[in-house]
Amino acid sequence: MAYAQIKDYDRGIVRGRFKTDNGAVFEYCERGEEWADFSPDMPHLICVNDPIGWPYRFGRVLGSVAYVVTDEAADGSPIIQKWAIRSHKRYGGENA
Repeated sequence: MAYAQIKDYDRGIVRGRFKTDNGAVFEYCERGEEWADFSPDMPHLICVNDPIGWPYRFGRVLGSVAYVVTDEAADGSPIIQKWAIRSHKRYGGENA
């Protein structure tokens, strides 16, 4: 399971969790103004807990699918994967 960081809970931006078809569980946060120019149509940060790189991926989590930015193309455009999700649980809050 990829949990959100404690600072994300402290800031009140954790919005929910979901499970992928392969059984992996991810929590996600509200994106805010961080990196506002890159993929502005992706309002969430999906917690992946990458110990080497950045612990998030930009994404858009919907009811049964999540669109996740997994890389950046040579021209700077985002490479987006579509993940089928299940067991989507929203934690509540203004933008859940």
